[in-house]
Amino acid sequence: MKFKEGDRVHVKRLAKKDVDFYGTISEVIPSANYYFLMNCTYEKGESVRIFKPNSMFFGKNRQDYYVLAEDEEEQHTTDPVNHPDHYNYGEIEIIDFIEQVTEHYNSDVAYHIGNAIKYLARSPHKNGKEDIEKARWYIERAYQKWSD
Repeated sequence: MKFKEGDRVHVKRLAKKDVDFYGTISEVIPSANYYFLMNCTYEKGESVRIFKPNSMFFGKNRQDYYVLAEDEEEQHTTDPVNHPDHYNYGEIEIIDFIEQVTEHYNSDVAYHIGNAIKYLARSPHKNGKEDIEKARWYIERAYQKWSD
C-alpha cells in the first residue's frame, strides 16, 4: 500500500493496541521506517508516529495498522462550524454546558459568563494564555454588569 504526505489515514492499531482515530501524514523521511501524523483525532495527542507499511511492525496483527481514510471519517470528525474540535472533548459539548450554567443568570450577566466559560474551556486546545486573558476580560464585564 502506498502512502504519501497529505494522505488522511484511519489508524486502527497503534503501539500494539486497537484504536480508532484519523490523522494526516505530515512528514515523510525516506530513510525512516515511520511517518509522522498531524491533526489527529486521537485522544492522547495531536501528533503521532506510525510505522511505514514496509516495516516489519506494520500489519493488522502487528504494532501499527492503518488504511487510507474514506467517507467513514465524516462520521468521526467534527464540523468546524457547528461542532469545532476545540469545543468538543470530554462528555459534554461546551455550548451545552454554557446553556445550563447561564440560564441561572440575568441576561446581561449571562452573556459574559458564557463567553468566559467558552474561552476557559478552549484555552488548552486553541490559543492558550490569550484565551485565559479573554476569559478574565469577560469575568470583569460580568462583575460590572452584576452591579449595574
